[in-house]
Amino acid sequence: MRINLAPLVKGLVWVAFIGFYVLIQTGGIGPGTTDNDPYPSYDPAPSTAPKGQARAYLSSVAEEVARPGVWVDPVVIEDRKLSQAEVEQLDAAARAADGPMRIAVIDKAKILDDEGRRMAWMGEELVGQLYDRVGADGIYLVLVHDDRDREFSAVQFAEDGPTYDVEGAVNEAVDCCAPGYERMIATFIDSGDDIDRPFWWYLAWLTGIVAVIGAAVWLWRFWRRKVAEKRANEETMAVLHAPLNEEVVELSARVAALPPVTGADELVPGKAGNQLVSATRKVLDLVESARQKLDTMETAKQASEVTTRLADARYWLAVIEALRAGKEQPRRTAPCFFDPRHGPSTGTTSYKPKGGVTRTVEACDACLAEVEAKRQPQVRTFVKDGKPVFYWDMDIASKPYLDGYWQRRRHPAPTAQRVRALSFSGPTKEPSRGVHFVWESNSSTSRWSGGSSSGRSSSSSSSSSRSRSSGGGRSSRSSSRSSGSRRF
Repeated sequence: MRINLAPLVKGLVWVAFIGFYVLIQTGGIGPGTTDNDPYPSYDPAPSTAPKGQARAYLSSVAEEVARPGVWVDPVVIEDRKLSQAEVEQLDAAARAADGPMRIAVIDKAKILDDEGRRMAWMGEELVGQLYDRVGADGIYLVLVHDDRDREFSAVQFAEDGPTYDVEGAVNEAVDCCAPGYERMIATFIDSGDDIDRPFWWYLAWLTGIVAVIGAAVWLWRFWRRKVAEKRANEETMAVLHAPLNEEVVELSARVAALPPVTGADELVPGKAGNQLVSATRKVLDLVESARQKLDTMETAKQASEVTTRLADARYWLAVIEALRAGKEQPRRTAPCFFDPRHGPSTGTTSYKPKGGVTRTVEACDACLAEVEAKRQPQVRTFVKDGKPVFYWDMDIASKPYLDGYWQRRRHPAPTAQRVRALSFSGPTKEPSRGVHFVWESNSSTSRWSGGSSSGRSSSSSSSSSRSRSSGGGRSSRSSSRSSGSRRF
């Protein structure tokens, strides 16, 4: 069986994409918005007024958070939103976090534009302005303090390493603890360095679990097949080895007793002598092959091969008898129903076994005569567990005998057909033909390619490059790996 992987993989990719999209939509969140927050985390119409005062203030904040930790504007402490002791505890927790955290609690009044009417930057753009001035990768959190309109925004900037669930941490902090600054920041620190696993990571784990379960099921079934095969072989050898040996000896004696083929026309194509020579050679080869296979027979399958050769040899013996009697070569028919050792059948008759129903069976001349005389023909039996059993009624041990003699023909007894449907190694009759995986795509592209763009654009030129660096970082901005912003 050939399985084309191209449509399969493409289908899985589409299913994963749709599932991921539905997950996002049902989660109801994207960067900066939640189900409970109808306001975006960015200003739809950013201020275009001069921002000299805001830039100077943000630069001074950058110097305070050049190292990981927490810095709080004195105004916030004066307003009793945080105490100095709380700031020290939060600072220690931020320093101990896995991902470098720089947290600034700033006064909204100090980042207004020069007209004093609105914030110079909002949400993630504000965090980006602070990152541009510090110049070191990590997690940045800016809490904008105000009496009525406050903002809680965070972004992770990094080019490598794990991606942290910053967005989830922002939402958790605001949902659980707003407007308490200390609890909000503590919750963010606790959750902000949880690794944000991508959808494919969970898919890989799920695939791995399914693969392990599949392997376990396969091993279990493989073990069951081996146990069933061993049991079938043992049962077959116990029942069939001696009877098959007797049949090989009997056929060998019959072949040895055949009169030699004589006559000047025995090598002339189409003549009876020529046919006799061919049939005799086939019988000799078949009986010898059966004898050799019997000597090495250890499995039920090998027993079936021996029986097949015995059945073929009996047919060619019937051919030899017909040719010596001056008759045409007979067609191949089913074996005698009552005893396959009688050779191919010559006619049909009605037969009703004890406790069974009447059915038409094929039989040899001798058995047909017995039925015509109202006598019960002797049925071939084997000894199983010390008792005589009909040759078709021994469960798996009957299968090699039936398959060898009837081959592609149907046996008249339903019990025999049920036995033939069994397998030497498990519940299925047909052996596996193997599975072949192929990749056949109608696309002219032989491999997948693609790219992604990280980071974000900004209307402010200072968002794409820094005018100065307080933290000794690189001269260009790293990617925004994860972000979130909420108002409260």
